[in-house]
Amino acid sequence: MQHTKNEANEEKAGSVDTERIKQLARAYGKSLTQIAKEASISPSTLSRILEKRTSPTLDTLAKIAKALNEPLTGLIVLTDPNEQMMSLSTHYDRTVSIKIAETTAKQLGAIRQQLEQTQAYLNNAIATLTTANIYEENKTIIKRHPSR
Repeated sequence: MQHTKNEANEEKAGSVDTERIKQLARAYGKSLTQIAKEASISPSTLSRILEKRTSPTLDTLAKIAKALNEPLTGLIVLTDPNEQMMSLSTHYDRTVSIKIAETTAKQLGAIRQQLEQTQAYLNNAIATLTTANIYEENKTIIKRHPSR
Protein backbone atom coordinates (compact mmCIF):
# COMPACT_ATOMS: atom_id res chain seq x y z
CA MET A 1 0.00 0.00 0.00
CA GLN A 2 1.51 3.31 -1.09
CA HIS A 3 0.97 6.45 0.94
CA THR A 4 1.65 10.07 0.33
CA LYS A 5 3.73 11.86 2.93
CA ASN A 6 0.57 13.34 4.53
CA GLU A 7 -1.22 10.00 4.65
CA ALA A 8 1.77 8.37 6.33
CA ASN A 9 1.74 11.12 8.96
CA GLU A 10 -2.00 10.66 9.51
CA GLU A 11 -1.53 6.93 10.00
CA LYS A 12 0.96 7.55 12.82
CA ALA A 13 -1.52 9.74 14.66
CA GLY A 14 -4.39 7.30 14.32
CA SER A 15 -6.21 5.03 11.96
CA VAL A 16 -9.67 5.06 10.43
CA ASP A 17 -12.33 3.47 12.63
CA THR A 18 -13.91 1.38 9.90
CA GLU A 19 -16.24 -0.36 12.35
CA ARG A 20 -17.60 3.03 13.42
CA ILE A 21 -18.30 3.93 9.78
CA LYS A 22 -20.20 0.66 9.28
CA GLN A 23 -22.05 1.13 12.58
CA LEU A 24 -23.15 4.66 11.62
CA ALA A 25 -24.21 3.51 8.17
CA ARG A 26 -26.45 0.86 9.74
CA ALA A 27 -27.82 3.34 12.29
CA TYR A 28 -28.79 5.80 9.55
CA GLY A 29 -30.03 3.01 7.27
CA LYS A 30 -27.63 4.08 4.54
CA SER A 31 -25.92 1.78 2.10
CA LEU A 32 -22.21 2.16 1.49
CA THR A 33 -23.06 3.30 -2.05
CA GLN A 34 -25.22 6.12 -0.61
CA ILE A 35 -22.47 7.18 1.77
CA ALA A 36 -19.91 7.16 -1.05
CA LYS A 37 -22.22 9.26 -3.22
CA GLU A 38 -22.85 11.79 -0.41
CA ALA A 39 -19.10 11.93 0.26
CA SER A 40 -18.38 12.46 -3.47
CA ILE A 41 -16.11 9.43 -3.63
CA SER A 42 -16.47 6.21 -5.57
CA PRO A 43 -18.04 3.19 -3.87
CA SER A 44 -14.86 1.23 -4.65
CA THR A 45 -12.76 3.82 -2.81
CA LEU A 46 -15.01 3.57 0.25
CA SER A 47 -14.84 -0.20 0.03
CA ARG A 48 -11.00 -0.16 -0.10
CA ILE A 49 -10.97 2.17 2.93
CA LEU A 50 -13.33 -0.09 4.91
CA GLU A 51 -11.26 -3.15 3.99
CA LYS A 52 -8.15 -1.24 5.11
CA ARG A 53 -6.53 -1.69 1.70
CA THR A 54 -5.98 2.07 1.46
CA SER A 55 -5.80 5.00 3.81
CA PRO A 56 -7.97 8.00 3.00
CA THR A 57 -6.67 11.52 2.88
CA LEU A 58 -7.88 13.82 5.62
CA ASP A 59 -10.14 15.53 3.06
CA THR A 60 -11.75 12.22 2.04
CA LEU A 61 -12.25 11.18 5.65
CA ALA A 62 -13.85 14.57 6.38
CA LYS A 63 -16.29 14.00 3.50
CA ILE A 64 -17.20 10.56 4.85
CA ALA A 65 -17.69 12.01 8.33
CA LYS A 66 -19.98 14.70 6.90
CA ALA A 67 -22.03 12.10 5.01
CA LEU A 68 -22.48 10.25 8.31
CA ASN A 69 -23.23 13.37 10.37
CA GLU A 70 -20.23 12.55 12.53
CA PRO A 71 -17.32 14.75 13.62
CA LEU A 72 -14.09 13.84 11.91
CA THR A 73 -12.53 12.85 15.23
CA GLY A 74 -15.28 10.25 15.66
CA LEU A 75 -13.86 8.26 12.76
CA ILE A 76 -10.28 8.11 14.00
CA VAL A 77 -8.87 5.57 16.43
CA LEU A 78 -5.86 6.83 18.31
CA THR A 79 -2.97 4.41 18.26
CA ASP A 80 -0.82 6.34 20.71
CA PRO A 81 -2.05 9.49 22.48
CA ASN A 82 1.52 10.78 22.80
CA GLU A 83 2.02 10.51 19.04
CA GLN A 84 -1.33 12.23 18.52
CA MET A 85 -0.24 15.11 20.76
CA MET A 86 3.08 15.34 18.92
CA SER A 87 1.25 15.37 15.60
CA LEU A 88 -1.11 18.11 16.78
CA SER A 89 1.83 20.03 18.24
CA THR A 90 3.74 19.80 14.95
CA HIS A 91 0.66 20.97 13.04
CA TYR A 92 0.20 23.84 15.50
CA ASP A 93 3.88 24.78 15.25
CA ARG A 94 3.64 24.83 11.44
CA THR A 95 0.48 26.95 11.57
CA VAL A 96 2.06 29.39 14.02
CA SER A 97 5.23 29.54 11.91
CA ILE A 98 3.19 30.39 8.82
CA LYS A 99 1.30 33.11 10.71
CA ILE A 100 4.57 34.53 12.04
CA ALA A 101 6.07 34.49 8.54
CA GLU A 102 3.00 36.26 7.11
CA THR A 103 3.10 38.87 9.88
CA THR A 104 6.85 39.32 9.49
CA ALA A 105 6.47 39.78 5.73
CA LYS A 106 3.82 42.48 6.31
CA GLN A 107 6.00 44.16 8.93
CA LEU A 108 9.05 44.03 6.66
CA GLY A 109 6.97 45.58 3.87
CA ALA A 110 5.93 48.41 6.20
CA ILE A 111 9.54 48.88 7.37
CA ARG A 112 10.76 48.93 3.76
CA GLN A 113 8.17 51.59 2.94
CA GLN A 114 9.24 53.67 5.97
CA LEU A 115 12.89 53.33 4.97
CA GLU A 116 12.11 54.45 1.42
CA GLN A 117 10.22 57.48 2.78
CA THR A 118 13.09 58.26 5.16
CA GLN A 119 15.60 57.93 2.32
CA ALA A 120 13.54 60.29 0.15
CA TYR A 121 13.32 62.77 3.06
CA LEU A 122 17.09 62.58 3.66
CA ASN A 123 17.85 63.00 -0.04
CA ASN A 124 15.63 66.06 -0.06
CA ALA A 125 17.31 67.40 3.10
CA ILE A 126 20.77 66.85 1.59
CA ALA A 127 19.72 68.64 -1.58
CA THR A 128 18.34 71.54 0.50
CA LEU A 129 21.50 71.74 2.61
CA THR A 130 23.70 71.57 -0.48
CA THR A 131 21.71 74.40 -2.05
CA ALA A 132 21.96 76.41 1.19
CA ASN A 133 25.73 75.82 1.37
CA ILE A 134 26.20 76.92 -2.22
CA TYR A 135 24.13 80.02 -1.52
CA GLU A 136 26.19 80.85 1.58
CA GLU A 137 29.45 80.28 -0.31
CA ASN A 138 28.28 82.54 -3.10
CA LYS A 139 27.26 85.18 -0.55
CA THR A 140 30.70 85.01 1.01
CA ILE A 141 32.40 85.29 -2.37
CA ILE A 142 30.23 88.27 -3.27
CA LYS A 143 31.08 90.00 0.04
CA ARG A 144 34.78 89.48 -0.56
CA HIS A 145 34.63 90.59 -4.14
CA PRO A 146 31.87 93.09 -4.52
CA SER A 147 31.17 93.95 -8.09
CA ARG A 148 31.97 97.41 -9.13
